[in-house]
Amino acid sequence: MNPSKISALETEVSELKKLVKNLLDEVNKLTAENTSLREELRHLKKLKGQPKIRPGKKDSESSNEDNSEKPTSDSGNTPTPKGKRQRSEKSGRTRKKETSVGLYPEGNP
Repeated sequence: MNPSKISALETEVSELKKLVKNLLDEVNKLTAENTSLREELRHLKKLKGQPKIRPGKKDSESSNEDNSEKPTSDSGNTPTPKGKRQRSEKSGRTRKKETSVGLYPEGNP
């Protein structure tokens, strides 16, 4: 190859690297702006922010052993999850009897 072609290619590569770096900087800037605008929009709409999710425990071996050793209760009295109400028992309720009332006694039209 010609030394002039090599230097021309090197200048093109360096120009392309500068262009890519500028574009990546612009993408990062726009991403940060987009995030701030989303937060502002959530605030203006009075919505909650991003949920803060904590990582769970990864001690799967001990949790499997704990689950197998726990006795199960047949009474069905399991604790309800937070924020949920227990259902009332339906055994005390009675069904109303339907009666029809007619104008004429039975047998007389």
